[in-house]
Amino acid sequence: MSIRLIPLVSLSLALVLSAGCTEKEGDGAAEDGGGDDGGDDGGDDGGDDGGDDGGDDGGGGDGGGGDDGGEDGSADPDGDGLTNDEEAALGTDSGNADTDGDGVDDGVEAAEGSDATNPFSWPGDGIWPDFSDSAPAAEGYERNDIIPSFSGDDQFGETVSLDQFSGQVMLVDFSAGWCGPCHMVAEEAEEMWESRREDGFVIIHAMIDDWSGSGSAGQTFREEWVAEFGLTFPVLGEGDITDALTGLGTTGLYEGGIPFMILIDKEMRIDSAYTGSGREDSIMGKTDILLNE
Repeated sequence: MSIRLIPLVSLSLALVLSAGCTEKEGDGAAEDGGGDDGGDDGGDDGGDDGGDDGGDDGGGGDGGGGDDGGEDGSADPDGDGLTNDEEAALGTDSGNADTDGDGVDDGVEAAEGSDATNPFSWPGDGIWPDFSDSAPAAEGYERNDIIPSFSGDDQFGETVSLDQFSGQVMLVDFSAGWCGPCHMVAEEAEEMWESRREDGFVIIHAMIDDWSGSGSAGQTFREEWVAEFGLTFPVLGEGDITDALTGLGTTGLYEGGIPFMILIDKEMRIDSAYTGSGREDSIMGKTDILLNE
């Protein structure tokens, strides 16, 4: 089931809510689709000084200092909030604050319960990864093109961009608050994400309008949307989301109905597109294929 939108004009999106919702099939292709030095120096210097001076202080004092020169398990050399002993227990790198390179420090991941050695395991709920530095150059909005990154403000008021999730399989869902079928999709979304999130799958809701059709998906609405459906993945609004939808419309992938979803592979290539509710099985089947590539 989907709702039709009138064609996009320039950068703005005019929305029309019809009296009912019409079932709209997704495009066909979618279905196909330091230690030792301290001890040595202390012992040698202390012994020499003690012998030469005829006193006990040099040998005893400095030699004892050498015993403390080994690695300190309570130290935090990389400044991530974890001690050397804690890093050893977790299997993280005590010389690298972000062992898995996901843009989230090991200490934050440990505190939030995610795996700091797995780049696909990050806390969520406002703590997102950032792989944008390794994102590929954009190509366009055709199927198999590397999609241009777009950004929006999340439910916490922070700007989040699509390329932060480069290297993961992404399901981007363009939805609106007033759209009944969008609600049906949102009800299943958190469970879909949780089932594959640590394998490298993420869902992003790109909201194009609020409950009343004001033409804006502001902060208050995004917070309400998250609360209504219990979502902990990024829910974005404003920014240049409508520009992305316009681009997808110019190639025919987007035909005017919502919810409209695109599945993006690990290289940020557009794999498939889906319109309407009830497409979860097809989407997750294709997601599993992309995760295993």
